[in-house]
Amino acid sequence: MDRKLLLSVVLGATFWAGAAQARDLASMSGEEITALQRRLTDAACYSGAIDGRANEALSRAVATCPTQDPVLRIETGMHTAIIWPFGVDQNCTVMATGSYDKSVRLWSLPDGRPIETLRLPIGPAEGGKLYVATLSADGRYVAAGGWDAGWDKGLKAGVYVFDRTARTLRRLGGFENVMHSLAFSPDGSRLAVGLSGQNGIRILDVATGRELAADRDYKGEVYGLKFDRDGALVSVSYDNFIRRYDAGGKLTARARLPETTKPQSLAFDPTGQRIAVAYYKNLAVTYLDARTLAVTGKSETGGLTSGDLFSVTWANDGRTIYTAGSAGNPTIVRRLTPDGKRIGNDSPASNNSIMGLQPCGSKAIFTSSDPSIGTVDPDGRVTTLQGVRILDARTKFGDAFAVSQDGRTLRFGLGIGAKDPVVFDLDGGRLTDSPGVPAGLSGPSTVGFRIDKWQDDTAPTFEGKPIALDNYEVSRSLVTRPDRSGFLIGTGWSLRAYDAKGTPRWKVPVPGTAWGVNFAQNGRVILAAHGDGTIRWYRWSDGKELLALFIDVPTRRWVAWTPTGYYTASAGGEDLIGWHVNRGWNQLADFFPAARFRDRFNRPDVVAKVLDTLDEDQAVVAANAVAKRKPDNAVSIETQLPPVISVVPPAGGTNFTGQELTLEYELRSPSGLPVTGIDVLIDGRAGDSTRGIARTDGKPIDTGKGRITVTLPQRDVEVSLIARAGDKTSEPARVKLAYAGQKQDPAALLKPKLYVLAVGVAKYQDSSVEPLGLPGKDASDFAKAMLAQKGGIYGDVVVRSLIDGDATRDGIVEGLEWLEKQVTSRDIGMIFLAGHGYLDNAGAFWFLPVDASISKLRSRGINKEDIRSTLSRLAGKAVLFLDACHAAGVSADKTRGSVDINGVVNELAASENGVVVFGSSTGKELSIENAAWGNGAFTKAVIEGIAEGKADLLKNGVITLSELDVYVAERVKVLTDGRQHPVMSKPGTIPDFSIAIQKR
Repeated sequence: MDRKLLLSVVLGATFWAGAAQARDLASMSGEEITALQRRLTDAACYSGAIDGRANEALSRAVATCPTQDPVLRIETGMHTAIIWPFGVDQNCTVMATGSYDKSVRLWSLPDGRPIETLRLPIGPAEGGKLYVATLSADGRYVAAGGWDAGWDKGLKAGVYVFDRTARTLRRLGGFENVMHSLAFSPDGSRLAVGLSGQNGIRILDVATGRELAADRDYKGEVYGLKFDRDGALVSVSYDNFIRRYDAGGKLTARARLPETTKPQSLAFDPTGQRIAVAYYKNLAVTYLDARTLAVTGKSETGGLTSGDLFSVTWANDGRTIYTAGSAGNPTIVRRLTPDGKRIGNDSPASNNSIMGLQPCGSKAIFTSSDPSIGTVDPDGRVTTLQGVRILDARTKFGDAFAVSQDGRTLRFGLGIGAKDPVVFDLDGGRLTDSPGVPAGLSGPSTVGFRIDKWQDDTAPTFEGKPIALDNYEVSRSLVTRPDRSGFLIGTGWSLRAYDAKGTPRWKVPVPGTAWGVNFAQNGRVILAAHGDGTIRWYRWSDGKELLALFIDVPTRRWVAWTPTGYYTASAGGEDLIGWHVNRGWNQLADFFPAARFRDRFNRPDVVAKVLDTLDEDQAVVAANAVAKRKPDNAVSIETQLPPVISVVPPAGGTNFTGQELTLEYELRSPSGLPVTGIDVLIDGRAGDSTRGIARTDGKPIDTGKGRITVTLPQRDVEVSLIARAGDKTSEPARVKLAYAGQKQDPAALLKPKLYVLAVGVAKYQDSSVEPLGLPGKDASDFAKAMLAQKGGIYGDVVVRSLIDGDATRDGIVEGLEWLEKQVTSRDIGMIFLAGHGYLDNAGAFWFLPVDASISKLRSRGINKEDIRSTLSRLAGKAVLFLDACHAAGVSADKTRGSVDINGVVNELAASENGVVVFGSSTGKELSIENAAWGNGAFTKAVIEGIAEGKADLLKNGVITLSELDVYVAERVKVLTDGRQHPVMSKPGTIPDFSIAIQKR
């Protein structure tokens, strides 16, 4: 792919539609100004009074500090945009990657598991996009840079260096342009920076940031930069020269490269005696003498006819050279001998360009623009470490992007074009497979006008006349309005609307290339599939964004949200978005997942009404009127940020031998809210003897550094700290600890007890509540299945069953109280609920006991909070089986439910509650029961999985949460012909654990 066209694709993510506009101080309330003053003081940008009043010093701080406005971002645990060149430590244990998604991520090797995400200061548009990241040889320092957010503040570009030991961030340098390459010296004391334009290179002292050497005599960008093992530096530039510098930064050799295309990357052999250079728009690799820079050879190029191999690395054992780029379909990695001969067949590795290669023993690690991360071994075997998490929006034409008339149901491929097709139902709150196009959905029309060269071209035409685009802007998609009153073109950078005469109406920037576009509501609404993995709804009248959808492809979790942040999400999907909040230039930014603001922003009712009103503010007013909620937009997020807590790595390491360990933590409250408590979780649960810190004198807990002593079981554990400021809770700060003391005799260990509260209601006293068929039997059969586990992994199983007439409100409340009193830190508490669920106008969930009254829910219903508080307070593990999506049916297959269960599952499974939740269905999906099965589909699958051992997928005699989840999901799908999709949601703080054994 031509580099300018490549840039038009990846720069399609230039604009982030969720970025808040900087607010004027004059428009802020005193409370908002106070919060801003606190945060700018923390950022070391402001030293004036914190008094809620605007002043000149505050104005200067706002002008010079990173923007303090919260910015909505997508978060999957993996990059969502192109990953440029990256770094690996010398022992190949840690990897650092930077991306156009404005994040730096650290990964453990060789398994590729995430270690942490580093969030640097970001700004609007390009601000904060990363073009390169690297790692010092010892893994201590991470360096990253690209389009520095400081540009928008009148600063020169800087490079960010993070010290993993000291946990500090520093912004170094002041460069004339963006950087494309970074390299640490072998001892980590120096950092080389390769700049764009004709600005050459700089060498910085890592300890002080001082410039040690510079060479500005370049006529092109510097994409390749490496130190050899003796500390000499070699660079390649788009001026087609290769240069060598000694350890003091003095130029000692300079030579013109033999290829006429632009050199993109270089690699040293392990001895430091030879160099390999790869080129943009070229399939050859050049070999040179490392000291004289004399050309010594060239690689074979056969077997490929197009694309290029612009990335190159040399394996640590010296036997294999790996090279890759855009060549191949799928894109390949080629292996070469040290003298340039091809080794075996090329290895398909990615669906898009491979942007970087680094050695890892005899293997090579690669990153791609999909984005993905993987390895290739000397035999050509490819292993994916981190796969693609975003939908592939390319070529979303015809049936690959079909939309209903009202714009609420859409069918599209999760892969390129129509590959892996699914249907998203906004009103139903669900995502399902869709081999065929459902009735009522149609793809985009491109007829009605003579529009040519609109697909993958920089020069589209209307009726034979050019349609003006910006330089290098590429048209990717087209749709005409149903009444032929206009048309829309999607490009790499924007959506462009035109009237029937081809006259431009408006242009709006997009968060990623608009690969597919369509109309709904007779042309009033535009839908666009973007390169950042989102599908977005826009208003035709002015291009204003109304709604966005993101799907995490491997897990099928999803979230849909408005520009302000009101959202609806699948079970486990709400944390796919969150607010990035900058601090100072030398501080990592904060990130607050959407769940931290669930009470305010989890508003499926608002999301649903946006496509009615075509105006977010009007949708909020209408939804509030129905729910009888007061407006909440007067309170800004900035004044309500939750606390932030982190665990200081123990000085003595993460091993422990005793029963107690004192941990040091750091605590902040960005908005100045008083911190009222710190909870301690052991493997996701608060035990009997570890309850954290709570003030009883009304005074807040001091911020800054503190200590807390935790009681630990004699096994490996993960400890989590959660800080509370009133009803605001922090993200958990987690540390894994390894038990190094004397191991207990397994025979001396007591088995845990299992306590089960099983509730099933089929017939109700209130005749207005429709009767059901099998909930009572479901509860009885579940209780029987769990009782049979006695003597297995459980020393005892105690069940309290409340079936039909016994399942009164008082009876259920007493059952909840019983469970809370019985479960100790060694035990497991389970609740099984089957019956009618009900959502009131305010969106609150209620489980209906046998004596329920819809008109008197407060006194005759079981509120979600009753269930949550009981489960969260259990001393041991807590598991909920929820089959409360019930409504009467009239066919042999009775259906249970139009309650949107997603929000209920998300709240109960939040980290601060520590509950594992199995839900019978997703969204407003119907839960199905059939007399022939003897149970509802969900309960039948659960019982088969546990009582019959069918969920023992690993055939080791033990059934874990994850195994039961997989079995139940697949079994219910088969039983219901794909009409019902159970969910399981588990806090990240809770490890997978066994809940049953296969009885033989």
